[in-house]
Amino acid sequence: MTRSLELMVAVRPTFHLPALLAKQAANVDQISGGRVSLNVVSSWWASEAKQYGVAFDTHDDRYARTAEWLQVVDGVWKHDHFSYQGRFYHVEDTVLQPKPLSPPSARGRRSTPAASRKPPKSSSRASATPT
Repeated sequence: MTRSLELMVAVRPTFHLPALLAKQAANVDQISGGRVSLNVVSSWWASEAKQYGVAFDTHDDRYARTAEWLQVVDGVWKHDHFSYQGRFYHVEDTVLQPKPLSPPSARGRRSTPAASRKPPKSSSRASATPT
């Protein structure tokens, strides 16, 4: 039996709704004893998105979507009831149980300054609040 094997899942926010992916990851984290991590990639291959019927946003919009996606995932992992109203994602009074044993780490590589821009935390455009 291994004690340190990590289950890393590559995730493209345009391909997965954040609250649903957070629930799936939390379940796998519970089953695996806390070994899940996410490799979050903002998508870069337009033809792959087309093959799967997924919209391919502009560069800056892909990174803005990823920032919102991470806020939703983090919010439902941390709060018992979570609501979020953003440009790309909306969740209302989301309850995620069971929570991950310890919130899985989310890793990603930022490629440009646009990647580091995050939507405002408390504005009509994007806000994340526990309810």
